[in-house]
Amino acid sequence: MDLKKWLPTLISELHAEFLKPIAFRKNGRTVSRDRGSYWERFNFQSSQWNGAGGSWRFYVNVGMEFKDLPPRRRWSYCANTHWACRLEQLVPEAPHQWEFDDATDRAAVKQTLAHLLMQASGTLAGRADALRTEYVAAQ
Repeated sequence: MDLKKWLPTLISELHAEFLKPIAFRKNGRTVSRDRGSYWERFNFQSSQWNGAGGSWRFYVNVGMEFKDLPPRRRWSYCANTHWACRLEQLVPEAPHQWEFDDATDRAAVKQTLAHLLMQASGTLAGRADALRTEYVAAQ
């Protein structure tokens, strides 16, 4: 498979197989789910250095958009969020960056990602009120 298509294909398959059945929507490289008072978002960011030296990478950004607050369009990690970080900040066992090539087992990557995203979702749910308060206080 063309490595330029590897990540978009992974995201589509991850969404169809694991995330859509639990109410996630997909928009480009971002998957989102309604959590009542907020939207949780997971964004898959390609490395700007992909293609140089044969090693390809991506990062997973996590964000929350609080429904009762004015939209925040620009954010370094994840558009349309009030709070965001990288996946490994919520789930320490998650890798900082994900590397792939033609030999990478995409099925195994999807399994691992699905597991880690659900862990992050649980952490967000437990911290949602505190993160909202933190965001409002910083404004």
